[in-house]
Amino acid sequence: MARDSVVQMVRIKKTVWERLDGSVNAGFDYTQQQSKVDLSLAGTITYEIAHRRFGMSFGGTFSRQDETSDIRRRDMAATYAHELSARWFWSTGANGGSNTQLSLDYFWSIGTGPGRFLVRSDRVTVATWAGLFFRNERYEGENSRNTLPLSLTTDFQWFVWSSLNTDVSSRLTVSPILNDTGRWQIAFAAALSRDLVSSLNLSIGVTEVYDNKPPSDVNQNDFNFTSSLGWTF
Repeated sequence: MARDSVVQMVRIKKTVWERLDGSVNAGFDYTQQQSKVDLSLAGTITYEIAHRRFGMSFGGTFSRQDETSDIRRRDMAATYAHELSARWFWSTGANGGSNTQLSLDYFWSIGTGPGRFLVRSDRVTVATWAGLFFRNERYEGENSRNTLPLSLTTDFQWFVWSSLNTDVSSRLTVSPILNDTGRWQIAFAAALSRDLVSSLNLSIGVTEVYDNKPPSDVNQNDFNFTSSLGWTF
């Protein structure tokens, strides 16, 4: 194979423990004027072998401010991706969580579908995939309900490998709800991570969640900003 045609190389390590990669990030922000406290904790772990990748992630934030209700957000996700060719892959995922800002007591979903790498180089990766999901959700004061989102997702990542790595990533998911005509859910997340020293990094991230027709009279969107220090392994 010509060297110029190689855009990515993955080193497959010998043991299961050596193949695990991950990170843990924790953040704390305080604003004296508003007596506002923000706490965040997030983590990821991945396991990679030839043409297959397993991943898990978790996250949670807590915000407290005088004369307002506390805000709690929690989420967990697990994914499995199998590369079918240099461009095509198949992805299966499950996730769940809760969000008091949206009066969402809980949700969980599971789905699967095909994807394609649009750009794949030594610095940039752009991939898109479509998945049909089954989702169960319950809002405050409401009964639980089942929905069928068709999730259309685009992932972007730009990275620079050096003594101090830099990573910029984003994900946009647009989900028409097939069994609730006219209802759409949109989720966007972006993050910038920069190594300070070996294995220690500073991360800044934003997330936005929007639902044009939530089943009860609650907020349609939730915006969140976090800054944190992280450790990678």
